[in-house]
Amino acid sequence: MEEHTPPELELLLRYIAQERGIDCRKYKTNFLERRLASRMRAHHVSDYQSYLYILKKHPEELDALLDNLTINLTYFFRDQSVFEALRKEVLAPLIRERDHPGRRQLRLWSAGCATGEEPYSLAILLHQLLGAGLPHWD
Repeated sequence: MEEHTPPELELLLRYIAQERGIDCRKYKTNFLERRLASRMRAHHVSDYQSYLYILKKHPEELDALLDNLTINLTYFFRDQSVFEALRKEVLAPLIRERDHPGRRQLRLWSAGCATGEEPYSLAILLHQLLGAGLPHWD
C-alpha cells in the first residue's frame, strides 16, 4: 500500500485483518478507496469511521466488502503466465531433482481456492510433466 494511508482507513484495514485474516494493506490505495467508496455509498456514509461502525454492527457487510475487494473470477489455468512459470522455473527443476527412487514425492498447496480450478490446473500440469512416470510418484 502507498505510504500516506489516512489513519481512519488504516483502522478499517486493521479491523478487516483482525476479523478475517486478510491484509488489504498490500492493495493499492486508489483501488481500496474506489471499492470502499462503492460500499459506503450503498450505506449512505461518507467517512471511514462511519463505515467501520457499520462493519462492526453488520457482519454481512464485511462479507459484501470482501467480495468486492477479492478476485471472484476463476477458471482452469486462469493466469497462463503464472502456470508457465510454475512449469519451467519451479516444477520441472523440482521433478528433475527428485526423480530418484525414494525421493519421488511432491506436495502442492493451493491457497485461497474457491471452486477447485486452481488445484485441478496444478494436477493437470503435473500430469503433463510426469507423463508415463506419474504412477511412480507420491
